[in-house]
Amino acid sequence: MFRHLTYDATNFTGADAGDEADHQRNVALSHIELHRLNGIVHFAGASSVYDLRFFQTLRQTRGISAWPLATISPADQRVTLEGPTCNSSQITGWYSKDSSTNRTQIIANSMGAADTSANKNSSSDHRIINTSGVGFRSSLLWNSERSLIRRRNSSVGATQDFIQFVREIVILDGNKLKGVPSECFESQVMLWHMDMSTFTLNTEEDKEIEQQQIPKEEKKIEQQQNSEEEKEIKQQQNPKEEKETEQQQNSEKEKEIEQQQNPEEEKEIEQQQNLMKSDEDPTT
Repeated sequence: MFRHLTYDATNFTGADAGDEADHQRNVALSHIELHRLNGIVHFAGASSVYDLRFFQTLRQTRGISAWPLATISPADQRVTLEGPTCNSSQITGWYSKDSSTNRTQIIANSMGAADTSANKNSSSDHRIINTSGVGFRSSLLWNSERSLIRRRNSSVGATQDFIQFVREIVILDGNKLKGVPSECFESQVMLWHMDMSTFTLNTEEDKEIEQQQIPKEEKKIEQQQNSEEEKEIKQQQNPKEEKETEQQQNSEKEKEIEQQQNPEEEKEIEQQQNLMKSDEDPTT
């Protein structure tokens, strides 16, 4: 059976990614409680990679289970290993091991838990448990002492914070937690989470702004192209213009030379004509 639940993502535009992730989980948990869907709850991630053996061991959950989880951050070139420390299958605490520093942080079971996948701290402010590394029977949402207390303390019509309720179960009922696999071996990691960049949904206003910016960008590109074409044309025309200028200058020089030579030639011709006249006149 597959059910697809929706929510208004525009309410979380620009908000912390952890707030939206918690809201998604609350929508799902509310649906599970409303319809009394019996089974095992696991907060799966779209960017998670599973070993098929994980689902076989997950079926062993009778109350609350926890398992090691490896978070891979390609951008930081880092792998963080998080999970429970166990005595047999009984969880005694939690650890977080960072490959970049090779340091291991260990917190006793009584010190609390939090959701590192959404960078969201619990009331104890200890970021050690990733909610993707915890699973539980769905009946805990409506058929447990804490669920009864939660319903009594909540006002009618108020939005139920189920994810906070789950955190409280993990924190306060740590003695009921069971490790998966039974010995909580670090070498038996069956779930890997890829730490990818968060996708931001574009609102209608964002789309309108983008559409307004597209013509401006196209105009800038067109202007740049026209400017480059004009430069190329000028570079091609320069040799021709230089040649024409040189021809004009040569022509002007020739005219100047002709103008300088013309008075002397005219004077010589006039002298020759006078001589011819004097030869023809007998009186001279």
